[in-house]
Amino acid sequence: MEFYIGVDGGGTKTHAVLVDSNLKQIDEAYSGPANIAKDVEGAYTSICATIDSLLNKHNLPIKHIGIGVAGYSVIQNRNMILEKLQKKYKNITLNSDCHIACLAAHNNKDGAIIICGTGVVAYSIYNGETNQIGGWGFPQGDLGGAAYLGLEAARLLCKAIDGLIPWNQTLRELYTEFFEQNKHEYKAWLIKAKPSDYARITQFIFAKPIDEFNGNLLKQGAGEISGLIAVLKKDNPKGSIKLVGGLANLYINSLQKKYPELELSPIAPALGGAVIATSSVRHCY
Repeated sequence: MEFYIGVDGGGTKTHAVLVDSNLKQIDEAYSGPANIAKDVEGAYTSICATIDSLLNKHNLPIKHIGIGVAGYSVIQNRNMILEKLQKKYKNITLNSDCHIACLAAHNNKDGAIIICGTGVVAYSIYNGETNQIGGWGFPQGDLGGAAYLGLEAARLLCKAIDGLIPWNQTLRELYTEFFEQNKHEYKAWLIKAKPSDYARITQFIFAKPIDEFNGNLLKQGAGEISGLIAVLKKDNPKGSIKLVGGLANLYINSLQKKYPELELSPIAPALGGAVIATSSVRHCY
């Protein structure tokens, strides 16, 4: 029996799975964010933490490691992290988090996905050809993602503090929970905030029951995702489209009203990393 590790390095967390040659999961590990466009060193630390956790826990010979990372399109950073990983581990294949998520969602067959996580990107694989829509990065892109929704909430909080809009319960709780109702502390946070920081605001907001405030944010985000679906369907009208990522469950019901064929993917993207790991080994023979 041969063993493989698949790693999904996302904007908020890194998830790794240990599988056998039949892609049956044996164990998994989690760590921090791994967006190489924002932080190569941080991504390297997160990826190594998950891999090392699995290696240390299981005394198994690992045939290959397949890794998908956010920010893969930044070629210079991609080369930097690949070089660092190859010095530490043998037999590595690196690709984008979009690619491995699409492979996982469609069981290594043709199809398209929209990742609704910290960021947002649409990705398709048809007849060996790949296509990415979006993925421009935060704040210019990633519209509809958790960082985007958190930024929208932060803007509203600025207005509430200045008296430009009335306070609501969620904004008041957010200001208290995160910033102790301290304007200077909030401003200092805004100057340094990363996408993952804004994503934590979104997580806080949507941990509460849907009301007018977070419902409006959700509607705004769903509108952005709907636009990506329309482009995917224009390119391939009969192609299967699945939502993946932490916000997928929040969006699916409203989006299915317009696109009833839309589905959630129950498969963890990290398994797609294991798929490219096993494929890389076969291509070596």
